This record gives sequence, C-alpha cells and structure tokens, in this order.
Amino acid sequence: MTRRPLAFLCLLCIVFIAALTLFGLPPERGYRDRDTVSSLLEVPRSVSVTGEVLRSEVQEDYSYFILRRAVLSVESQHYAISNVKITLKVPVRYAVGVRVSAVGVLRGIEGPTNPGQFDKAFYYRLQGVGYTMSSPEITVISSHAKPFRETLAIIRETLKKRIRMSFPEDIAGLISAMILGDKSLMSEDIRAVFSMGGVSHMLAISGLHISLFGEGMYRLLALIPLFRKNRKRGAGLISAVFLVVYAVFTGLSVATVRAVIMFVIMRGASFCGRTYDPPTAIALAALLIVIEQPLYIYYSGFILSFAAVSVITVFRERSSLVLGLFLFLFTLPVIIRSYYEFSTYSVLINLIVIPLMPFILLFGLLGTLLGGGAGGIFSCPAIFLLRMIMKVLDFFRMLPYANFIVGRPGVGRIVLYYALLVVFIYISGRTRTRKIRFLLYPFAVPLIAVLVIRVRSGLSLHFLDIGQGDCCVMEMPGGQNILVDGGSSTVYDVGKERIMPFLKYEGIGTLDYIFVTHMDSDHTSGVIEILEAVRDGETAIKAGKLVLPYLKERGEAYREMEKLSREAGMETLYVKSGDSFSFEEKGSGSGHPDRSVIFTILGPDPEAESSPVDENGQCITFALKYGDFDCLMTGDVQNAGEANMTRLLR
Repeated sequence: MTRRPLAFLCLLCIVFIAALTLFGLPPERGYRDRDTVSSLLEVPRSVSVTGEVLRSEVQEDYSYFILRRAVLSVESQHYAISNVKITLKVPVRYAVGVRVSAVGVLRGIEGPTNPGQFDKAFYYRLQGVGYTMSSPEITVISSHAKPFRETLAIIRETLKKRIRMSFPEDIAGLISAMILGDKSLMSEDIRAVFSMGGVSHMLAISGLHISLFGEGMYRLLALIPLFRKNRKRGAGLISAVFLVVYAVFTGLSVATVRAVIMFVIMRGASFCGRTYDPPTAIALAALLIVIEQPLYIYYSGFILSFAAVSVITVFRERSSLVLGLFLFLFTLPVIIRSYYEFSTYSVLINLIVIPLMPFILLFGLLGTLLGGGAGGIFSCPAIFLLRMIMKVLDFFRMLPYANFIVGRPGVGRIVLYYALLVVFIYISGRTRTRKIRFLLYPFAVPLIAVLVIRVRSGLSLHFLDIGQGDCCVMEMPGGQNILVDGGSSTVYDVGKERIMPFLKYEGIGTLDYIFVTHMDSDHTSGVIEILEAVRDGETAIKAGKLVLPYLKERGEAYREMEKLSREAGMETLYVKSGDSFSFEEKGSGSGHPDRSVIFTILGPDPEAESSPVDENGQCITFALKYGDFDCLMTGDVQNAGEANMTRLLR
C-alpha cells in the first residue's frame, strides 16, 4: 500500500466511516424528530406531506413517485422527514421537480419479521426512503419541473414504449432491464431462471454494461477526426460525460456509479497524461459512494460489485476459466450470506453468456432506437441471442445439482473460508507447472464444503410471522423437513416473500412432507405458491409428499390442491384419526423410540363427517412427541373435531 498512498488513504476513510455508522453517524434526514414522528404515526391517521418529486414511474395499472425534502404536517406542527414513496392506483405521472402535497395515511416501512425475509426497510433506507403512503389526495403546489432530470425521464418512458413495440413480451422485459435498468416489464419466471443460473447481473445496469457502452463510444469517437491532434482526449471527455448522463438516466445503481467513476478516472488520467492505476480507482470509487450513502458498506450489491472488479484487477492475466473460478470463489460467501443458495454451473454459464453481451446490447439498442421495419433487422439478432441464452439456462437448470440451498453461514465460517482460500491461491500461484496447478483446482470443492455443510441435531420448530394465518416449519433430528400449513389472509405473496426465504435461510432444500390441515386460504395460500414454483421450476426447493385430511366430501379447493400436487410431482397422502408417522434420529435405529419424533394423528374422524362437511371440524390435528417434549397441532379444529381430539388425548 505504500506504493499507492491514495488507495490506502481511501480504505482508511472507509473503515472510519464504517465505524461511525455503528454509532448512527452521520445522522440521516429526519433523525432529530424520528422518535416524535414514530409516536405520531402509531395510530393511523390522515396527515399532510409536502415535498419535491424526485422520481416518477408509471406502470399499466398503477404508478408511484418519490418525494424528497419531505415535510410532515400534523396538528400545526412541521417535521422534516426522509423521502416518501407514494403509490397511486391509477397510472399518473408527475414531472420531476414539481412540488406536491399528499394527504393520506403515512406509514413507516417495516423491517423483516422472519429470518431470511427481504429487508425492505434497509433497501429503501439506502434510497433515503423511510415512509410510504397509498392512494392519497394529491395537490400540485408548484408545477416548476427540473428540465434536465425531467427530459431524461421523458426519454426513458419513450424508450420503454418503443421497447414494448419492438420486441416480443418475454424479450422486452430483458431489453428494458439491460438498457434502461427497468425490470417492470419482466415476468417473475424469467427473473427466477436468470437468478438460478447465476447470471442475474445481466438484468441490471452493471459494470459490464457501463464498460461496454463507455469503451465502445470512446473507440467510435476516436475514429472521428473532429479534434485533430487531441482526438483521444476529446473522445475520452465526451464518452465520460455520456456515461455520467447515462448513469443518472438509468437510476444510479451502485455498480453503475462504481463503473462510471472508474471510467472517468481512467479517461481523466489519459487526458492529463498520467498513468491509470486500477486499485486506486477502485478505492476512490468506493470512498465516493460511501460518502454519499454510508450504509452501502453493508449492502450486498456494493460488496459484490467491488469484490468482482477487485478480483478481475488482481487476476486479469489468468485464463478466462481460472478468472471465472476465482470470481466464483471470492464472491460465493457474499452470495450465500445474502441469498442462501448458489448456482453450481454459474462459472460455465457466465463463460458462455458474457461474450454475447456486447452483441445483445448493440442490437437491442439499435432495435429500440430505430423501431419499425428498419429496427426489426437489428432486433432479430438480440431476440435470437436472448432466447438462446434462456435455452442454455434451461439446459443447465435441468442438470443434477444445478442449485444448492445451503442456508446462511456464520461470520466465523466465512473468515475461515477466506483464510483457506488465500492459502489455496498462494499455493496455486507458487506452483509453476501448469499441469500441477490444474490438479490443485479440484481442491476448491472441499474448500466450498467448509462454507456450506450444516450439522443438525435435535428437533426444531419454527412458527413464522405471516400475518393472519398459520405456518410452522419443523426440522426433524433425522434430517427430514416438514411444513405444517402456510397461508395468510393479510400478507400478499406470503409463500414467496416469507416462507420460501425462511426455508432457504435455514438451508432447507427439500420439504419431505407438507401438511395441509384444511383448505382455508389463511392456511393454504403460501403452500399453493410453493407448489406452483416447484411445478414451474422457479425454485430449487423440492417437495416430497403432500398430506391432506381424509374427507369423503371434497370441495373444489381440495381437488385443486390434489391437482397441483400431481403437477409438482408429489405423492399425496390422506390421513385420519389413528394414523401415525415416525421420524427416527440419524443413527438411532428402530429400537430407540425416545430418540424418534412421533406424530399421532387425532383428526379428522371419518365417522364424524357431516354433509356439508365442516372443514374446520374435520381438519388435521396431531400430537407430536420427542422424548420429554410434547406439542399439539390443532389447525382450526372446532365442534365435533375438537370433542374427538379431546377424547383421544384423555
């Protein structure tokens, strides 16, 4: 670091800022009155918020905008608060820079209520957003817009419409994400395919996009004889300005800002006749981003972006395969700690996909700009390449062990992993014979095992917070995993947003049994989402057997659940009073009942079934026993079912 004093100074500053964040410094907007505002919002009430529109987005059936410099007015008192996200049920767009007043119910953004759940509060906090308001009354106070930002917003909306007209629906979402940074046109199944393949970076304006756009424009401008002897300087200056504008245009993501800063430093060094030093540029870019928002230090996107570019800088002279392997190994702990799973074949997939990116971006951009008949000539290659990539992703997804759900590793494991990784790279670097060095690479497998292997002991029961509903995840001492119900009447997408993230967080890749006690939606909505995701290949989670109450009279919801079970490749079991399940602890054998988990089914009782059927009364109830531990799972039992359960327990 003595050879790079600026880089060292930048890293020291980042460490200092990280230390300050532990003490809540520097304070965010609204920090002084945060407790007062929180107490005012405890009871929902209509309040007034005024502010300036920072960003406005319009979708097909709704719209939203962000208010900056927001001021909350309650009972003649005024409080400066952080940015507010306002959602409207109608597609209405407000110009960037106009001042508006919104009257409605203001709510703080909730953090995660279960392990593994997406931290929405932290995500919005990075953007300076601390509150939301739905369907308020809007009054425009000042219609004076900011010309530059508003012009960019109009161009963005225009290009989005042209993309929808120029490309098929499935491809339009991909092109919009890759060129505009807008994922609103993309379906959930396509997102899942790219995520499971380890190439979700394609769906964002990443450093790769910026490098391709910036370097491509620089080389193109350098060929034009506009600047005489200073041709390269002029080309560098124009391309740098273009990238800064493009970064603002696409939303200023961390990876975009990092790449733009590094590009500007590189062209600035060339302009001044100085040598460009990548490590210094990386450190300076990180410091500038952290100064703007210190919390980025804890953001996985920030860590992954700088980890990836650092690895590329250090090992840029290695072969593409080795560089891809090192990228995978260095970023793996961050990926697993953030997403709890990883793609086994991501190195190979990226080696296939990344070389195609320049052509996709070029033809996608030309197809968008030209549109119509002329644009079709250019849009066809982009469509072909993207559909080919999706075929590649589908092929790898069908291979054995394509994805591993491993859970969230602890800090100790990560430190040990990186220590062993440094030793591994040091030994491979010291080995001069290429053949011997190649033989060392398989040792990366046990290295990864240090990070992903989990040891389980005993019985664990997890009751999830899913709003109005029921959900219990059971981890058996023998390694089996059981889901008992999973539904909510108050939380939307409860399966995808709460239950599945928790399963991944715990490293549960297979649900051996899913018990559905009865068919009320507050017990089944999340289960349906999970089975649909399994059926459609949108998750690496596997499901074994579906357990339903034995009923003579089966309603439509019951039959739909049976059908979904078949489509997901599951076996369906029907249980009634008197049935039982035994889950033995590993290594205990059948002669140790005290070390086994016993489920004794108490309901439904077929003899007590009436017509029309009382589904609550005939729901699955069971007693769980594990050594000295007893647990009773009652579903929504009532009436005759409750009486029968009580009789059997006595």
